[in-house]
Amino acid sequence: MQQLARVDTVTVKEGRPVAEITTTGDLISANYREYFRVTTLSAELTTDFGSEKNCEVRDISIRGFAVVVRSIHTIGDIVYTALHFAGKSVCGRARIQSVRELSQQWIRYGVVGVDENLLSALPGISMAVQLQQLRRISGTD
Repeated sequence: MQQLARVDTVTVKEGRPVAEITTTGDLISANYREYFRVTTLSAELTTDFGSEKNCEVRDISIRGFAVVVRSIHTIGDIVYTALHFAGKSVCGRARIQSVRELSQQWIRYGVVGVDENLLSALPGISMAVQLQQLRRISGTD
């Protein structure tokens, strides 16, 4: 969720900045996708995507993920993938849902799993990444 706010004051207490804020708007959803996506940039989650190995996975949900690669694909293409996380690999096929060119060399693809092997593994990986983030935020990791 998100909520607009105004920073009223910033002070330093015990060497740390403390901001006093006042909310100025209603709560709104921060995630506009069909399924909640979790960023994976610090999760050490990679994928072999088509012929490319150890590609960066940007985010994951219970149904799909976003990957950054150099190869050219179009919406609707089915691509073989192998997700690598926590010392394990899960293989399956994914369908290209969205395409966004990041630079002349890199393209971000949003994909959805299309076979049971991948679809059954995605919820567990997504939850494990969320738990990692919660531990990191709470200082228990």
